[in-house]
Amino acid sequence: MQLNSYNDAASQWSEQNPDHVVGTFHAHNAWADYELLFNRVENTTDKKILDFACGPGRNIVKYSKRFKQIDGIDISPIVIEKARGYLANNNVTNSTLYVSNGVDLSNIDEGTYDMVISTIALQHICVHEIRFNIFKEIYRVLRPGGIFSAQMGF
Repeated sequence: MQLNSYNDAASQWSEQNPDHVVGTFHAHNAWADYELLFNRVENTTDKKILDFACGPGRNIVKYSKRFKQIDGIDISPIVIEKARGYLANNNVTNSTLYVSNGVDLSNIDEGTYDMVISTIALQHICVHEIRFNIFKEIYRVLRPGGIFSAQMGF
């Protein structure tokens, strides 16, 4: 059900009409609250991070100059293709994008990232067992001492 919904929204997303998937795309980019995601992170230019549920790559583009590398993962293969185009159009060339199976991060090696971020996504995972497993997987792909930062809708 989630995959079908996100694939449908992603198929309508474009840079000219970016409110599909994210909703109020440009307003989200302007929110100062997003800066709080990184207020405990030192030396960000040395960090490799993962954007969980990256959508069309809004945060990857927004923060690409702040970090050494930002990769993204999302359940929708359509939105990942949209993200590839958006990143290319914004000269972001060092990101790896993954399609998630929706229950784990099995296509990512253990201890790969200094930080994992998730922005307005986790509240959409309604099945407790899946959400709990995603948290375990986020911990698994973090390096020792890594940071997980989540911003959730209310």
